[in-house]
Amino acid sequence: MSTYSRAVLLLSFMNRDIYHTDPEKGLVDPNAILLINMVVWFFFPLSGFQAMTDLTQAGWMPYFVIFQAVVHLIIGIAGKRLFNPGMITAWLLHVPWAIWTISLLMKAGLFTNPYWNGYLRTGLYINLALPVAGFILWMRYQHKIRQG
Repeated sequence: MSTYSRAVLLLSFMNRDIYHTDPEKGLVDPNAILLINMVVWFFFPLSGFQAMTDLTQAGWMPYFVIFQAVVHLIIGIAGKRLFNPGMITAWLLHVPWAIWTISLLMKAGLFTNPYWNGYLRTGLYINLALPVAGFILWMRYQHKIRQG
């Protein structure tokens, strides 16, 4: 399946099952999917490169992906589809990577408590900022509807 096909499936799923709007012309459009994913995935390699000289730059990353896996689970429950775009990748690839990375960061002495630390809070705060992006999309969609 091509990247474009996966994006169309995600767009349809989010519009139809989560936001209860038209699957093709609803709240989420290809530009929104691209923008949200590019913003998130831009910071991963950037932080990874910075971590080569300053390990503290990588601390938030494993927590972020764990919270994203939880978000995908919530989206699946809300959309009444436990299989949704991103679910398999999140739970079978990202979460094990995150747990392994947290153990490596602990061994490196970056933090001592894996359950509550500044990096966990940063990962959580970044995830909590994503609903703000959803609100912006909702406002844009409402404006589009009013204009016809």
